[in-house]
Amino acid sequence: MRNSPPVSIAAPRAWARSAWHRIRTNPRLSTAVATGLVLRSAFAVVATPSGYYPGSDPDQFLSYASSISQLAEYQMRGHVTAYFPAGWPLMLSPVAWLSRHTGGFSLPLGANLLCAALGGYIVWATARLAAIWFGRRVGVVTAWLVAVAPALIVVSATPLVETCFTAVVMTLLIPVSELLQAERFTPPSRRRVFAWGVLAGYLIVVRSSGVVVLLVVAACVWHAAGSFAVIRRTVGLVALGMMVLVVPMTLRNGLALHFWSPFSTNQAQALCQAHNDAATGGYSNDRTFLETCSWAPRPDSKWDSRTEGAWANSVPRKAATWALHHPRRELLLARHKLYIVLLQDREAGALSYTEESHAIPDRYIDPLWTAIETWRTIALTLAAVALVRSRRCRRAHLLWIMPVALVAVLMIGPVGARMNLPLLPFLAIFSATVVLPDRPDEGRNLDGGDPGGHHVPPPHDPAQVILADAAVPG
Repeated sequence: MRNSPPVSIAAPRAWARSAWHRIRTNPRLSTAVATGLVLRSAFAVVATPSGYYPGSDPDQFLSYASSISQLAEYQMRGHVTAYFPAGWPLMLSPVAWLSRHTGGFSLPLGANLLCAALGGYIVWATARLAAIWFGRRVGVVTAWLVAVAPALIVVSATPLVETCFTAVVMTLLIPVSELLQAERFTPPSRRRVFAWGVLAGYLIVVRSSGVVVLLVVAACVWHAAGSFAVIRRTVGLVALGMMVLVVPMTLRNGLALHFWSPFSTNQAQALCQAHNDAATGGYSNDRTFLETCSWAPRPDSKWDSRTEGAWANSVPRKAATWALHHPRRELLLARHKLYIVLLQDREAGALSYTEESHAIPDRYIDPLWTAIETWRTIALTLAAVALVRSRRCRRAHLLWIMPVALVAVLMIGPVGARMNLPLLPFLAIFSATVVLPDRPDEGRNLDGGDPGGHHVPPPHDPAQVILADAAVPG
C-alpha cells in the first residue's frame, strides 16, 4: 500500500484498465459500438445543415450554448429567459467555444459530432445494462440492435436534447442495476453516492421529466433495501449531490425571472397547449394558439423577464383546472398522444428538422422514414412478446417500469414523435432476449444470480470480469 497512487488517480486508472480489457477481450461488442459510432458520425457529417430554422429547438439550443460559452445570460428576442432547459446547452458550450475561437468547424457540425459520440456511448451503455440483467450474449445482440437503429442514427444530424437525456439516463441506470443485481444489498461508498447525486441533478437540468426517472430508481432501490433505514444516509448524500446543479439553476431563474424552479418555463407552454379547448395532443403551429400559450415576447408587447416568470407560475393551475373539468377529453387526448409517441414517427420526428433544412436529398426522405418506422414496429412487437412469455423479463422491473413511466409523464403535455427516442434502448434490450433464446449457460447474470434474481455462487469466468466495471469510477 506504500506505493499506491492517490485515490483520485487510482480510480480513473483502474477504470481505464478495465475498459481497455473489455474492449480487447470482447471484439463482438467492440465492433458493434464502433459500427454505431461510425454510422452516426458519417450521418452527422453528411446530413448536418448549415443552420436550423430560426426559433426551432435546435437553433435555440445552439444559441443557448453560445451564450453559456461567452459567460453571458441567455436571451430570447432581447429578454433574459428560462424558456429552454440549460443542461444540454451546458454540455454543448465547450463545442461552441471551440467553434468560435478556432473557426475549424461550424457549431451545428460540432454539436452533431458530439451527438454522434453520445450515440456511440448509448450503444455501449445499453449493452452493458442488458448484460447486467440478462447476460453477456444478450448484451452483444442489444448493442447491434441499438447500433443500427435508424432513428438513433438520424438524430445524430440534429442537436436535440433527447440524445443527451438518453445518455444520462443509461449512465444512471448502470450502477443502479449493479446494485439491484448484487448478492446482498450494500450501499455504495459515499463518494460514489455523491457522484450519483450530481448526475441526478444534471438529469433534472437536462429535462424536467428526469424527475420521474429518479422516482422510479428510488422506488426500486427502496424495495431492494427492504427498509428506508438502510438507505437513509444514501438518500441524504444523493440529495446533497443534486444541489450542486439544482440550487444554482433555481437561484438564477428566481433572481432573473421570479421563477423559483430549476426547470424551464416552456413546461408552462406545454401544459397550456395540452390542456385547453384547442388541444390536439400534439404540437400546433396555429399562430393564435401559440400566442395564447407562449410568453414569446414581440417588439410591440409588454412582456419582460418578470412577466415570463409570473406567466410560468400561473399556467399550471389553469391547466389543472381545465383537465379536472374535461376528464373525457383528457382520455381522448391521451389515446392520441400514445399513438403519436409509439406509432407515428413522421409527426415531429427526429428527421423533421433535417428534412426542413434540405440537408438530405428528397429521394432519401421516404426510405429513411420507412426504416425508422420498421425498426420501431419490430422492436415494439418483440419487446411485447418478451414481456408476455418471459418471467425473467418481467422480473427486470427497472427495465420495463422506466419506459412505462417515461411514457406516462409525456401524457402531461403535448407530444412529438421524437419523444420516443429515449424508449428505444429499452425496446432493444427486450427484443434481444427474443432474438437470442435462453441457454443453460446464460442462466447466470453479471453478479452470479439466476434469471429470477436468486443468487448462486459466482463462477470463475473471465466474462464476468470483463463486464465488472462501474459507470461512475470510485
